[in-house]
Amino acid sequence: NSYIDDGSGTGALIFKSNTYSFRNAANDEQIATFNENGAVELYHNNTKTFETTAEGAKFDTGSSSCVVRLNSNSDAESILQAFGNDFLLKAPSGGGIFLNTNSNESAINCIANGAVELYHDNSKKFETESFGATLTGNLDVTSGSLKLLTDNQSIQVGAGADLRILHDGT
Repeated sequence: NSYIDDGSGTGALIFKSNTYSFRNAANDEQIATFNENGAVELYHNNTKTFETTAEGAKFDTGSSSCVVRLNSNSDAESILQAFGNDFLLKAPSGGGIFLNTNSNESAINCIANGAVELYHDNSKKFETESFGATLTGNLDVTSGSLKLLTDNQSIQVGAGADLRILHDGT
């Protein structure tokens, strides 16, 4: 083993260089690179998989799938995964997924074992339920047609279904 030990010092251990490169003992695999005024790059099996950028960070596995796992202190794991042209956002077991606007208003809530809720201006407008869905407000169809009925199905309006439109196929 080799050590750099500044455990008894009173100041910081400082390395000075424009670029730092860490390689394996055989010097045939890159492990990490730290560039002055630039990216920090991390490698897995000699493939750059993580890089800081001016906008934030970039993950790239060099394959058709890239996974970012977010673990909380309760070992719950959330997953962001890009695979080909698809993108998956997965919450921990029993958890939901909530998309908010930058003003912290609800936009879309995906509740575990429950509803999907859509919001407009922080007001719930559409919600899936075990029997179907609930719409709050108006449904406007501006082009095309709205097809709701097949044979022997009806639209019912009112608490006691006092207005009923039935399509019996004739």
